Amino acid sequence: MKQFRFSERIPVLLLFTISSLLLAAQSNLYLRLNSQTTQSLLISSVRKIVFENGNMIFNLQNATSNSFPIGSIAAITFNPNTDLKTLSSQSGKFIIYPNPVVDQFFIKDMSEKVVSVVIYQLNGLPVYQAENPDISNGINVSNLHSGLYLVKINNQTIKISKL
Repeated sequence: MKQFRFSERIPVLLLFTISSLLLAAQSNLYLRLNSQTTQSLLISSVRKIVFENGNMIFNLQNATSNSFPIGSIAAITFNPNTDLKTLSSQSGKFIIYPNPVVDQFFIKDMSEKVVSVVIYQLNGLPVYQAENPDISNGINVSNLHSGLYLVKINNQTIKISKL
């Protein structure tokens, strides 16, 4: 089961993860609250998530909403049949492995030569660029901070998680 500890970074991580999970139509999101109760939401029923006045608010497709005080959320998990690695790193002409990444990742080119690689922070700023890179030795990302990044290989974008 995928589990994320709630912290100040969770809004960006959660929104990015949920947008990835929308590809898997029947995925569930589980909120484990400090009271040891668990709330379940079908991801496809969530229209929008808002963080407002210390609350995490799920606006649903049926025009209702569920609100949880951020301080009451102990963990957020997703059902085990949702494989984020598959959704985010194995779609298209290239495969990135390993994902999550520690110091370097490798690119497997399935049907096309790697012409350019650009790594972006989630705010859109590039942190790495290479034209015609030698991918046989991998791409070194040891200087990057832990977090989520977008890797653009030619015209394909893949999400990676840097540990």
